[in-house]
Amino acid sequence: MFKKVLVANRGLVAANCVRAIRELGAKSAAVYETSDLGSAAVRAADEAIEISSSNGSTAYLDVGAIVEAAVKVGADAVHPGHGFLAKSQELATRLKERGITLISSPSFPRAKEIAQKAGIGILPGTPILRGWSEAESSAVSVGFPQVVKAVSGYGGWASRVVNDASELKPAWDHVSKACERHGVPAEIVLEKYLVNAHQVEFPVLRDHSGKVLVLPEMESSVQRRFSKHLVECPAPSLKSSLRGKLESSIPALVNQLGLVGFASVIFQVVNGEAYLAEVDGSIQASHSATGLLTGVNIIREQIRVASGEALRIQAEQIQRKGHVIGVLLYAMDPYRKFAPCPGRVERFHAPTGEGIFLHTAVTAGDIVSPHYDPNIAKLLVMDATRDEAITRMRLALADFFIDGIQTTLPLMRAIVESADFVKGEVTTSYLFTEDRRVSLLKSLRNSEDDEIASLVAALALNSDANATQIMDSAQHGGLLWSMASRVLNRKKMEF
Repeated sequence: MFKKVLVANRGLVAANCVRAIRELGAKSAAVYETSDLGSAAVRAADEAIEISSSNGSTAYLDVGAIVEAAVKVGADAVHPGHGFLAKSQELATRLKERGITLISSPSFPRAKEIAQKAGIGILPGTPILRGWSEAESSAVSVGFPQVVKAVSGYGGWASRVVNDASELKPAWDHVSKACERHGVPAEIVLEKYLVNAHQVEFPVLRDHSGKVLVLPEMESSVQRRFSKHLVECPAPSLKSSLRGKLESSIPALVNQLGLVGFASVIFQVVNGEAYLAEVDGSIQASHSATGLLTGVNIIREQIRVASGEALRIQAEQIQRKGHVIGVLLYAMDPYRKFAPCPGRVERFHAPTGEGIFLHTAVTAGDIVSPHYDPNIAKLLVMDATRDEAITRMRLALADFFIDGIQTTLPLMRAIVESADFVKGEVTTSYLFTEDRRVSLLKSLRNSEDDEIASLVAALALNSDANATQIMDSAQHGGLLWSMASRVLNRKKMEF
């Protein structure tokens, strides 16, 4: 087992990594920028080291700063959590030169080649392209619609769907500039985009001896711009016959890739056929759903195996009964096209009860920064069946309140209430259209909401008046009520 592990991330994932390291009996070290001095990870770690960037970017993305910190604290391993560093080949190389292990696998460039030889379907695509001219000449062979995406992309920040040739150059320019802005290599590929596909991923652990453990699959079809918003475990869209086929093919694939540690083998499933999308070697926020269903602490097992220890968990020990739904909440405004909403959290009221689990590093009084991943919480529920889990999630979301900043809570409530979700028909294309977002949010409105909206508008128009008089007038359908309604209609305000 490692003696000391440096956690090179922030927020909830950093706190979870620190706890897993300490549970394994190793020393933990956390890096932090000045604004994160009071963070959960820094408070929980055995020691913490402040870092700053040498290139003007956030220090959490500065490979040089992370390597220097790892050497300074005497770490024999670095856990990057998820995100840009977890996919950085440069970080892996520079740490290896210092005899330090990176607890992540940045890339598996031969994954699709090996999968195809093994009879696993793959999405048509290109190798890494050397420039715009190669992209232009390769697009026709891939076929439309397609995705322009960076190999080092995370959370959809450097991926764009292209419906026809006229959209290709703007998408290419966007992804190229995004790579430059985030300081990652402009390694860009084109890949076929499957409309109305379900995304299903199998978490996998493999040790140095070649022992492989395939965990129950997770569905992550509820996503926006390739960023996950809701996950389920097991996947409701996957038929048992296809599940068995994929589970049996994965060990050979990861053995040939030489995986040591953890990876997620991700498939796009459409019309009963599965196509390998990628093999992602980094832990993800959504994997808490798998951990809850199975009882396996994936981060802890990832660290153990990466240190050279053998897998101790047997397949027959894995809990597979029940159903887990997980919602990832973001500091974004779904009423304003997901505009970022940093700021101070004034009130934070979390749902409680049996089968409800909340993972967050945010509480009342905290500041959500505009500079980092806007994911602020994970809400998970578990129950005996999917229908029961849906009911439990609906009630949990209804009891969850975050004031001071806008979040995606309203949209999540609407999705879980929708007939499409209940029937398991939500696909990766579900939230790609503006009309769908608007209709989902409108579905939440009722007569009581309209009354509240009118009252708020009336109060805003009469800020100098007595609030009690305004409320009495509004309740009795007076002039202020009518005036507020006219204002609402004129300005098309949404509450």
